[in-house]
Amino acid sequence: MENLNVEVKGNVLTITVPDLTKDLGLSSTKKTSLVAKSGGGMKIAGKDGYFVNVTVYKTAPKVA
Repeated sequence: MENLNVEVKGNVLTITVPDLTKDLGLSSTKKTSLVAKSGGGMKIAGKDGYFVNVTVYKTAPKVA
């Protein structure tokens, strides 16, 4: 999990991206730049059978 905070309170799941300006590098297609990611299906603590998968990305800068 990179640049993500996940919190469960009761039946509410809150996902926060602490820094939208962070650059984790280009996607494999090089069309988008990754900002935050969960790294695949992640179990939700305290909630059996629940998973979350998050990817936050932006358009990659054009290279001349």
